[in-house]
Order: sequence, then structure tokens, then C-alpha cells
Amino acid sequence: MLWIALAAAAAQLSAPVPVNYKKWFFQDDVLGLPRGTWSIGVRMIVRPDGTFKECQIEKQREPHVAVYTCQLLSRRAKYLAAHWIDGSAAYGIDRLPVVWVIGDDAEHTPLPPDLDVYVNRLPSGVGYSVYVPVVIAVDARGTIERCAADQRDDLLSTTVKGHVSLDPELVVAACQQITATFKAFPLTDDSGKAVRSVQNALVRFKVRH
Repeated sequence: MLWIALAAAAAQLSAPVPVNYKKWFFQDDVLGLPRGTWSIGVRMIVRPDGTFKECQIEKQREPHVAVYTCQLLSRRAKYLAAHWIDGSAAYGIDRLPVVWVIGDDAEHTPLPPDLDVYVNRLPSGVGYSVYVPVVIAVDARGTIERCAADQRDDLLSTTVKGHVSLDPELVVAACQQITATFKAFPLTDDSGKAVRSVQNALVRFKVRH
């Protein structure tokens, strides 16, 4: 009964859900940008009422492209609020990559995970490398209180389509590693007070050669 109660609580946990995210960018947005492949990691911060608070740059190799990406997202991004362990609305962070592929000679690059875990084997049928998306409940002190599979559909880059697994065994292992090693981002509300939040992370499992 305890296991059932914990599973039900984890099922309530959800990072912010993007609304019509495929319409956040348009073909003309690439005009004026340098040729090449640019992977920009951003943090999209969403209030408990679902309103968008801020876009922050987390990873970038081209500052101009990174700033431009956040400018576009700040104008266009829409979200449904994150939900805490008990199902109540909470502050949320959606950490996502925006990959710009500009020019015929540009190539997609593998999506960098937040954490790489090397193992001797993976479940049957998985292959030699797999991504496991998870969602974490982070208290106001930055401590991870709960971790579960990220059930949001169709949110990962096309560079990892077909390489994602929510196998229960892998989710448990991913959550163990994230809880032990991942540094959650501290979040404050509009008044500057530290608040709890729901965040997402991506773990990649790779078989040792």
C-alpha cells in the first residue's frame, strides 16, 4: 500500500508543459544568423499560475544566437504550470535545448545530456545508448525531494527520437544518479524569496566498451 501511495504521488509530479511549442519558431527566424549548428541550452522559468517569468541562458557557444533565442522565447513561449508532488501548482523550470541548423553544410549534433552513466549492460532491446528524461521536485533549499519519469510527450529534440526509454529499471537508476550528483538550479519568486520548484533533467546511459 505504501508503494502504491508513493507511485500515485510521483504521478502528480510534472514540469511545466509547453503549449504549441512547434509554433515558437519560424523559418524566417534564421535570417541574419551565422551559418553552422548552434545548440543553445535555456531555462524557461514558469510561475505557479502558468505565466512565463524568464528565459535564462544555460549553455551556449555563440552569445549573439543565445540572446536572440531567449528574446524569441520570451515573446512566444506559452506554458501550463508545473505540479508538485501533491498535485498543487508550483514554480517550474523547463530546461531545453534549442538547436539552430543553418546552411546546407550544417549537421545535427547529439543532444548533450545533463548526466552520462556508464553501465555494463542495458535492458534487452534498448541498444548501446539511451536517454532517460526525468522530472525532479526541488525544495527551497535546493534539495531534491522526489524524482520520477518525465511523462511529457514529444518534447525532446529530433536528434534523440527513437533513443528514449522510460523503462522502470532505467528510470530508477537515472533518479538515483540524479539525486546523488545533479545540482538543481536555485529558484526565487518575484520578491526574491527562495521557493520550491519542479525541474527536468536528461540522463544518458551508455554501455562500456
